[in-house]
Amino acid sequence: MAVPATYTQKMYMIANLAVGGAGSWPAPPTGATTASYSIDYIRAYSADPTVAAVALQPISSPDGVNTTPSYTTPAIPAAPVIGTEPDVLVLNISEDAYQGDVHFTISIDGVQQGGVMIAQADHSAGQTQAFTIDGAFRGATHIVTVSDLNAVTGTTGFVRNLYVTGTSLNGTAIPAGTLSLATAGAQSFVIPLQPITVIGTGADTLALTVSEDAYLVDARFTVSVNGVQQGGTLVATAANAAPYTPLPAQSQVFDILGSFAGTNVVTVNFLNDLYGGSAASDRNLYVQGATINGTAITGGVLAAKSGGPQSFSFTEPTAPITTTTTGAGATLILNLSEDAYLGDAQFSVTVDGKPLGMAQAVTTLHASSTSQAFDFADARSTGTHDVAVSFLNDLYGGAPALDRNLYIDSASVGGIVASAAPFTLLSTGTHHFAVVIP
Repeated sequence: MAVPATYTQKMYMIANLAVGGAGSWPAPPTGATTASYSIDYIRAYSADPTVAAVALQPISSPDGVNTTPSYTTPAIPAAPVIGTEPDVLVLNISEDAYQGDVHFTISIDGVQQGGVMIAQADHSAGQTQAFTIDGAFRGATHIVTVSDLNAVTGTTGFVRNLYVTGTSLNGTAIPAGTLSLATAGAQSFVIPLQPITVIGTGADTLALTVSEDAYLVDARFTVSVNGVQQGGTLVATAANAAPYTPLPAQSQVFDILGSFAGTNVVTVNFLNDLYGGSAASDRNLYVQGATINGTAITGGVLAAKSGGPQSFSFTEPTAPITTTTTGAGATLILNLSEDAYLGDAQFSVTVDGKPLGMAQAVTTLHASSTSQAFDFADARSTGTHDVAVSFLNDLYGGAPALDRNLYIDSASVGGIVASAAPFTLLSTGTHHFAVVIP
């Protein structure tokens, strides 16, 4: 009998655990079906003596038995960090992947944060992937919305789902911050209010995030910087939510304003410790974290479970300086600052209509009473020239605290101060002023 033509075509081996579809033997897998297997080797033989032999590769074990798991959970790539504000919101995300990963977006108070994101952590393997949003979340409640863009529904094992397995703000867990999205669409949760107490005046902000285990009354404490007490006696009212406490995790922010140049020592003195003989009758004080001008302080975490002072130190970070050189002429110096909201203020500069470098971002807050110096060198002739500073990305969220602005604090060329500053750009647009190159 002649060999069918299909038998002489190229063929491929398929090795899998498929058990068939609907109506086939032995029927589709059930939801409880789990299986795995290891292939020690696959060999093909030919009766044609002219076929070249293929060298055998090592197999897993001489007896053909492999007890090593055949599946290794893949490494999770680092997720992006969005924003530059001092409060850190972390969403732990995982997925059920099926024919591709889950695509999703995160919005806060209706404003999308970043672009479309991709989940790559295996939910069934217990993996999570941390997506971080650095924003300004204190002093108000906020709504976080996660939108699953490409969910797939079907039988077990043939679904694409998205999970928010936990959320934290400045290191404190948000009890409602878990979601399970089995269909395309949006789900939300609320970031609870973080009360803010402001103490003193000054260009620098030392922020302490505090909580307590309350027993009979709230924990009382004082804060000193370099031995000088800041304000009076302070009261913690946010529940730390220890395992024996039925209350959700909370936090309370104390902003201490002052001038903290150089290295400083912060001392927190717990004044009214009390222990009633059990974990549920114990008054404690916690500093969950600390920042200076929005930068986290390493070591700024304390747990005061008995009365008395505890301390940590920090060094004030210096404002960054950006230098852009585009020529060999006189140097134009712009001292800029910003009101940051869901991202930094971006700007561009032209002289007589010619761009100086690329668009850049300001990272120094106007409220700090400091500026960020941008140096531009340009080969222009002596005389008077038109400088234009363009604010590129204004954003207003409906309140003074939700407003992105750009400030021209001062400008000079060759030591000659321009008459342009100070000037505030409250909306997208351009401010022109004249400079004289000596």
